[in-house]
Amino acid sequence: MDINEKIKALEKGTYLSERKEDQILVRLYKLGNFYVESFIELRRNKIVHLIAFNSNDLLLPYIKK
Repeated sequence: MDINEKIKALEKGTYLSERKEDQILVRLYKLGNFYVESFIELRRNKIVHLIAFNSNDLLLPYIKK
């Protein structure tokens, strides 16, 4: 699956939260049995990276907001 297909799959997910790291906006989605983080470069307003995971440990940055 290429990045455009992965981005399209996010439309089926549920937006949960977001956080900012320097010039990157990281959005968290729930998609089925796992979570997906999308990394958006603010300067270009473009998704540059996606990470899928199912570990609750990786949710800590959102809890500590």
